[in-house]
Amino acid sequence: MTLLSAVLLDYFYTSVYLASDKRNKIDFVYNSKNRNYDVVILGSSRANNHFVSAMFEQKGLKTYNYGMSGGHLFEASLILKLMIERNYKIKTLILESDLNLSNEHQSEGVSAKYLPYIHSSEIVRKHFENETDFNELYYIPFYRYIKYETKIGIREVFFSMIQKKSKLLEDGGYYSLGNTKGNMKNNIVNLNPLPHNKYYEEIKNTCKANNIKFIAIMTPMCENVAGMNYFDKVKKAYPEIHNYENVVVDNKYFSSCGHMNDAGARLFTARILKDFLRNKNMHIAFLTPEYPHKRVSHAAGIGTSIKNLVDVLVTTEVQVSIFVYGQKEDAVFEEDNVKIHLIKNQNYKFLGWFLHRKHIQNYLNKYIVSDAVDLIEAPDWTGITAFMKLKAPLIIRFHGSDTYFCHLEKRRQKLKNFWFEKLAIGKATAFIAPTHFAGELSKQLFHIRNKTVKTIHSGLKLSDFHNTNPLVYQKGLVLYIGTIIRKKGVLELPSIFKKVRCEFPDAQMVLIGSDSYDVQTNSKSTWEILKQELDSGDLDAVSYLGKIPYQQVQEYIKKAHVCVFPTFAETFGMVTIESMAMQKPVVNSNIGWAQELIVDEESGFLVHPSNHNLYADRIVELLKNKDLANDMGNKARLRVEDNFDTGQLVKLNIEFYSKIINTILR
Repeated sequence: MTLLSAVLLDYFYTSVYLASDKRNKIDFVYNSKNRNYDVVILGSSRANNHFVSAMFEQKGLKTYNYGMSGGHLFEASLILKLMIERNYKIKTLILESDLNLSNEHQSEGVSAKYLPYIHSSEIVRKHFENETDFNELYYIPFYRYIKYETKIGIREVFFSMIQKKSKLLEDGGYYSLGNTKGNMKNNIVNLNPLPHNKYYEEIKNTCKANNIKFIAIMTPMCENVAGMNYFDKVKKAYPEIHNYENVVVDNKYFSSCGHMNDAGARLFTARILKDFLRNKNMHIAFLTPEYPHKRVSHAAGIGTSIKNLVDVLVTTEVQVSIFVYGQKEDAVFEEDNVKIHLIKNQNYKFLGWFLHRKHIQNYLNKYIVSDAVDLIEAPDWTGITAFMKLKAPLIIRFHGSDTYFCHLEKRRQKLKNFWFEKLAIGKATAFIAPTHFAGELSKQLFHIRNKTVKTIHSGLKLSDFHNTNPLVYQKGLVLYIGTIIRKKGVLELPSIFKKVRCEFPDAQMVLIGSDSYDVQTNSKSTWEILKQELDSGDLDAVSYLGKIPYQQVQEYIKKAHVCVFPTFAETFGMVTIESMAMQKPVVNSNIGWAQELIVDEESGFLVHPSNHNLYADRIVELLKNKDLANDMGNKARLRVEDNFDTGQLVKLNIEFYSKIINTILR
């Protein structure tokens, strides 16, 4: 009767375990099949508590941490064999290999959880058959459940029956430790690694046989360890194991001497990702109100600047997504290796300024997760990222905020606009400024402290800017490109052009760009104001073309004798360097940012827009002196090649993106 009871109980317990996959990592594997992973992590608690699965996932790497507290390599080798039997596809296996190399014993508290499967699995049976108590465990019904009652007894059977999920399976198998300090001293003086650990070699050989990339790593210990030369012994016996025991050492990163807390684990995991798993392309997303594409409602300086960078980013194998908000339709399409999202403008009866941003936030977060976006870049204008809680780090690029332009124009700003931009600045992790001037002024205006403001110039794809006949142009043609708006200095042009025509009567002027509302006079058209300020004779020599296709803009640059940009407010000035790249002499504003674009009297002339006499003199000087104009145009091109080539600047952007991503991962 006793034997029959034992057989029946054995059958009942085993049947329960064969149907359970929610109690521990062993049944989670045993009762599964056909899982695919980019990364699998094995080892003891020093794997379980040290490798943050979510950080791998954030990099687009499907990852699970199968490290088991108290486990030895005996158990790690067996779980890997079971994975292979169940047709797991694993690209990379990371094995915590340090203190566990000192023995080949089973860890009874962990290995007991394999015993329900000892009769149903040939792999489990063979793994245990050399253990001293194998016969009792294998041949005596119910013996294993009695011996290891605390691990696989009635309580665990009950929880398995009701499918109670263990917290050990959450967070991709990673188990974080808090800051409560355990034993902060450790003595491993007498510990020695086995010269040929059987189970370590099994794991390594299993990986080799199944084409799995094998990475063995020693993980950190605190500062107070006696016998740290143990890790040198490991390195000597196993040269292929990477020694990271001193990557994190400060006690504030440890929960106990052998186990890092969550902050330490994140610092460590970031380093592992950086050193071993950088093969996944970085994914950068740009949030913007404009972009040069036929399906996008609007494109201007911000959009052009982004596209110039994106065109080169994709050639470096960086993955790029563009999110254009305020559009007429919702759409997602891919073109030239760039995924473009059009986000339809939403209408709200109440709190539109808030709900609109939350709508964009939710849309972004959906794709940040599904497409593994590493970082978002957004403009400062209007503070579009105010109120957003994004699931990726945010960099704001100072294309030019309302706060910045109001300051330069000495114009009163709406409090609401400043509030939005200030909130957006507070949400950002770091900032990129196209000029040092723009970065420092923005930093001052928004009181930015303890955050990095990196100067990276905007640039051009130089292959798109060639003037094969720079000596061929329309003599006397003065060209302005840009929005017809007061802050661009266009209302200075009537006086300047009048003085030019006094010295060079055949001069003509062409204006290209969208007309705009004038905030000072409330006029709907700045062009109408400009026309009224031109003398009738000068007006006959001025042509306003409005907004025209960019290919035509380039043709006018080639045709121009001199290009003029008398602006009062810029962060950079893309049209300035575009004209310089086409070997045109430029007379530019001399305010702050412009001094970083042009070397005065060498690669162009710098003059304050309000100094009409000098501005006109510089234009006339170039119109009358062919050699000076040609020489300045050549030096302008060289200046752009040396300082504003996106092929070179893209490296600075990628380095900064990587730095911010890795900092956040820590």
